[in-house]
Amino acid sequence: MSNRYFRVRWKRILALLLIGVLYHSAALAQTKETRLNVTKDEILARAKQEGKLSLVPGYDKSTIGPLVAAFTKKYPFIDVSWQMVTGIAASQRQLFELAAGKAAVDVFSPSTAFTSEYFKQDLIMKYDLRGMAKSGQLKIPIQMLDESGTVAWLGSNVGVFAYNSKLVPADKAPKRWEHCVEPQWKGKIAVDTKPSVLAWLVPTWGEEKVLGFARNLKANDPRWVRGQTGSLALMAAGEFVVDCGMYLHTSSRALKRDPTMPIKIVVMTCPRASWLTTPKMPIGATGCTSTMP
Repeated sequence: MSNRYFRVRWKRILALLLIGVLYHSAALAQTKETRLNVTKDEILARAKQEGKLSLVPGYDKSTIGPLVAAFTKKYPFIDVSWQMVTGIAASQRQLFELAAGKAAVDVFSPSTAFTSEYFKQDLIMKYDLRGMAKSGQLKIPIQMLDESGTVAWLGSNVGVFAYNSKLVPADKAPKRWEHCVEPQWKGKIAVDTKPSVLAWLVPTWGEEKVLGFARNLKANDPRWVRGQTGSLALMAAGEFVVDCGMYLHTSSRALKRDPTMPIKIVVMTCPRASWLTTPKMPIGATGCTSTMP
């Protein structure tokens, strides 16, 4: 990626973070039917008045320091504090705290496991991000916003395969989704019971094809697992030999912590130049693959 890519992306992310300073502003009342539309000047004025930003980002911990540093360099009048919330249990606890009014947070990354709950309990401030982007108050592409117009995608996950390199030769490892349902892997693969990676195929394959593939995957007698870090440890111990659908960042992070793990990663897609990739990006839509140590 070029330096220009990162500069442009930082500016867009920082613009969205600044909105969070208004998150709990009592001066801006809202109703369930109303969308809040503010100008850039109003954002800056209220940010200077409040002077603080509480952030719970959805990024890897190693990226948060540079993110906050870049933000405070551009907006030195804002004191930024942040904390990590990762995993289903922690995300659910945060949801309960938000609903009870006990969570002092301005901007947070909602858990995909409880997406509907944030809206049911009216926990997301209804800024009209779509309208603000169209009017130029926010310098972000419309494609970053979800159908509600109040939630912005700032990044994406990438789905990969992982396999035990001591038990599976590199040339025999699955490299396409259909390889996971071949008879040779019957009873030897693992599938997460939270099928996020599989669901990302829907935009390309369509719902019926994905459901049909899921049935075939089930018929191949997989080891059902929950939690990617634990799955990697089990696979390294030889409990199964292939994980069909793992997050790239989780597997890469585990290998950085312990490079001796007998795990290799297969990326099923070609790299894309556009940063407008969202969590809806189809995974495994091409035959392009690469193996990572």
